[in-house]
Amino acid sequence: MNGLFLACGQPEIGEKALEFVRGFCRRAFALEFSRPEPPKPDKRYTPDTGRNRRQRALTTALEEAFVDTLADATSDQRVGLRKVLAIVIKDFRELATEMESSGKLDQSRSVDRMLLLIASRFSQLCHEEDWARKMAGVAAIEVFVNDVNLTPKLLLELEIEYIRILLFCLRDAPKDAPRSADSVLELMKHIIRTCQGLEEGKTKMQRLTETLVIELNSQSELSRKAAQACLDTLAETIGQPTPEVVAPAAQSKLLDQSSGPIYSKPLRALPFPMQVGNINAMTYLLELRPTFIETTDEFVRLLHEVLALADVDDASLIQKPATHKQETWLKTLRIACLSLLRSTMANQEFLNKPNLTPIRSR
Repeated sequence: MNGLFLACGQPEIGEKALEFVRGFCRRAFALEFSRPEPPKPDKRYTPDTGRNRRQRALTTALEEAFVDTLADATSDQRVGLRKVLAIVIKDFRELATEMESSGKLDQSRSVDRMLLLIASRFSQLCHEEDWARKMAGVAAIEVFVNDVNLTPKLLLELEIEYIRILLFCLRDAPKDAPRSADSVLELMKHIIRTCQGLEEGKTKMQRLTETLVIELNSQSELSRKAAQACLDTLAETIGQPTPEVVAPAAQSKLLDQSSGPIYSKPLRALPFPMQVGNINAMTYLLELRPTFIETTDEFVRLLHEVLALADVDDASLIQKPATHKQETWLKTLRIACLSLLRSTMANQEFLNKPNLTPIRSR
């Protein structure tokens, strides 16, 4: 099957290969639709004698073959495989509709659930370590979002899962991220516009906002910037100011005094990447207008810590001889500290607080 899927993209035999693949897949789907849903396994222990093993569904074998082919394909081959995947999934839906109208579809089968399982299996490629395999998963997500014309209900079911997976791709990207990382962000923004542009999307907005806000203090600069861009896209799509969208989730997920990651622990107790992530998150929140950050005791304590980090000698933060990685993170940390201090000084509320004069003078 791997060879057949790849052959669909060849100029000489592509049409014949695609015709064979579509016919074979339709027959496999027809068998799957007519088969009743298997009963749930008995929770009681039963010895595995081999007789109670259920044969693996042919559709599952086809799905795994296509996933493996897509994962191992080159970027040029992936273009043709995307078209094949879109055609096969459309055939899947059309056949289900035909069999349902003719009464041949087993009533215990949920076509929507089957589609969700197939979509989730392809998106699991994004969790692979190799960047090329991650991009194969991204290509599959693009097919399900753009080319298959899923129902609004199915799109909304996949929205949060896809956003989380794509954020993971960026978080786990190589240090020198390839240009294809930009396409991941564009896909995320497209998913948000598509799903939140629907009336039903409001039911998922709180979970979506929390998912993005949690990423604001990520250790990865790519995922932090992606979360910021997606929050701006979300606010634009639903027609609300960004601070109104971000504030409730930020207060509960980032700024909570007992469990939030920014105020609950001193900066010096964290490794460099986490310090940078927390400081950058505060900088982003402070720069939102109108601001919702209050000059509480916790905020003042954080400012004192940032001032100390900006002024302290390198030897106090890293041991000599320092590695190149440590020196790079230390430079990034100092830049993050200066950015937060600049944003704080631009905050009118901060400038008007008389008890904060000593900090301003520093």
